Amino acid sequence: LAGLPSLTSLSLVDNPVTKQQGYRHYVIARLPKLRVLDFKRVTTSERAAAAAAFGHVAAEAATGDSGDADGAAAAAGPTPEQIAQIKEAIASATSLTEVATLEKALKAGSYKLIAQ
Repeated sequence: LAGLPSLTSLSLVDNPVTKQQGYRHYVIARLPKLRVLDFKRVTTSERAAAAAAFGHVAAEAATGDSGDADGAAAAAGPTPEQIAQIKEAIASATSLTEVATLEKALKAGSYKLIAQ
């Protein structure tokens, strides 16, 4: 699921994973854009409970990190210094491949990769 952060609808009905304790909250935390799970709308209270129970998982999903302090910072967004580095990287890109790589890193929240 980590590879599908933009997923908005998911059904795992009849999948054995649905029998695991905390399954619904885990999936909601892991997929921040999820709106419907198992044909039931994800509520605001469910999202809050998922964040409380599995907030560290959501940070990992957003950044691809293992939950360290840098990963939490990336989940919060780029710093002003990183924004300047991103702008510089975009301005100095010389090929479509470089632009695509930057776009992928930005979508994944990997601001450190751009700064290098």
